Amino acid sequence: MTYLEVKMKNNINEKNNDYGLPNKPRKDQIYQSGKLKGNIKYGLLSRVCDAQLECIKDHKVSIDHLLEVSEFLLKQNQEIWKERNDAVRAYNGLIQLKKSAEQLGIDTNSMPTPEQKEFMEKYQFVQKITVTENGKTFYRYQLTPKKKREH
Repeated sequence: MTYLEVKMKNNINEKNNDYGLPNKPRKDQIYQSGKLKGNIKYGLLSRVCDAQLECIKDHKVSIDHLLEVSEFLLKQNQEIWKERNDAVRAYNGLIQLKKSAEQLGIDTNSMPTPEQKEFMEKYQFVQKITVTENGKTFYRYQLTPKKKREH
C-alpha cells in the first residue's frame, strides 16, 4: 500500500468512528487496478454473489406471482363492473317503466312489487335489457300469471 492509500484509509476509519460506523473499506479500496486486494477473501465475495443471485431469483418468482394475481384481479374487476352496469340499467329501466305508467294514470304506489312473496307466487316477472352497438338501451318486461300445477 502506498502512503496515500494508508492515509485515505485512516481518514475513512476516523470518520466512521465519529459516526459510530464500523471500519469497512470502500469499494475503491477493495480493488486496485482490477485486482482484488487482500482485505476481502474471494470465497466471501463468491458467497455474497451467490446469495444475491438467489435473492434475484426469489424476486423474479414473486414478481411472476404478482403478475398472475393482478391479471386475475383485473378480470374479476371487469366482471364486477359488468354486473354493476347491468344492475344500473335494470334500475333505470324500472324507473322509466314507473314514469310511463304514471303518465298513463296508473297509481304505482299501491301496486305490488316483484320482491313481495305473494306476488311472486302468482306471477312471473321477466326483465330483458338489450344494449345496441350505438349505445341505446331497450327494455322489455313481461308479467305473466304462473300456470297452476295439477298433481
